[in-house]
This record gives sequence, structure tokens and C-alpha cells, in this order.
Amino acid sequence: MKSVSYIKNKMPQNASIIFILSLIIMCGCIRHEASAPPYRDVSRNLFTIKSVCLVELQNKTIYPQISLDVTDSLYQSLQKKQRFNLSLLKQTDAAWETIEVKTDSFCTLEQLLAAHKQLGTDALLMGTVTSYSPYPRIAIGLKLKLVDLRTGQVVWAVEQIWDTADKSTQERIEKYFDKQLRSDFSPIGEQLATLSPLNFIKFITYEVMETM
Repeated sequence: MKSVSYIKNKMPQNASIIFILSLIIMCGCIRHEASAPPYRDVSRNLFTIKSVCLVELQNKTIYPQISLDVTDSLYQSLQKKQRFNLSLLKQTDAAWETIEVKTDSFCTLEQLLAAHKQLGTDALLMGTVTSYSPYPRIAIGLKLKLVDLRTGQVVWAVEQIWDTADKSTQERIEKYFDKQLRSDFSPIGEQLATLSPLNFIKFITYEVMETM
């Protein structure tokens, strides 16, 4: 295959400019909705996990409030599922300083067992807000995992970016409001989800919990 530079050199100047511009346009049109499908350990029954501690999410964005908002919304979504005895570990809690397992990085089995003993919970739900863009359109990236503290195994995980400009996301927002809020909020509710970060976060955390 001939390289781009070779092809460009063989073109007239005007054609070369058009070729470069077309490449830029194509690159700019690529959406970043692409993500890995949710992971779930099919050999494990999640119903054997009776208690989960949600750890306040780490934040890799320049917006300090976004991780708190997503954490709170995840907590509410988990409560609605009523599948686990649920607790929440925030950075302001006293236990935050003594628990070594607070990030999505590698943890030793000894650290996990220590967290299991100290928190008295079967599993930790932890992760990171990997990206956030409030304008010109709302886009949020999350990386989450559920770790069984008794075995050290990751039994569920998801990594995705939700973008309100994506057609597939818009269609799922419509279905979400039809199912959750009924016709009283449509189409106004759908518009709110794409205009309000908090409503969009509620949609995202609902989707995330549906994969668990």
C-alpha cells in the first residue's frame, strides 16, 4: 500500500490540499461512543454477593463536582435495584484514609481481604470518571468494576463514553424516558436528558446498573 506522503506528492497542488482537508474532516467526524461491552464473569453468580460498598469515584477531569454527582447517582440506582446491602465510602469518611483499595488500579489480595474485614462487605464497586465534556454537547466517560473482596476477582466491569450527539445514545434516552417516566415527560424529558448533566447522569447510571 502506498503511503499518504507518496500519494500526496503525485497529486496536483489543489488536489493535494483537498485530500488533506478530506482526511481532517473524516477524523473530525469520528464519534468517541465506541466502548468495550460490559464484562461479567459468567462462572460467578452475582447473587452470592450480599453486600456492596460503593467507593467514591476517582476523577480524571477538570470538573471536581462530576465524580460526586456520578457517585451519588450510582448509589441511588443501586438502591432502586435492591439487590445488595449497600454502603457508600466517600473521601470525607474516616475510613477513607485507612482503606488502601480506592482506585481502579491493581490491588493485592492482601489489600482486598483487609478491606473486606474492615468494611464488612463482600464486594467493592469502584472506578473513575475518565472524561467529561459539558459543552458544546454533554459527554461522560466511566470506567467501573465490581471486585469480590473474598476472592479478589473482578466479577463485573464496564468502560464506556456516553455522548449526547450520538444517534444510538439519543434513541436509548428516548426508551429510558418512555420506560421510567412514561409519557408525562416526553419529549420534554428526553430534551432535559441531553441538556441537563444531572438528568444525563441519571440515564447513564440506569444503563450501567442494568448490565449488572
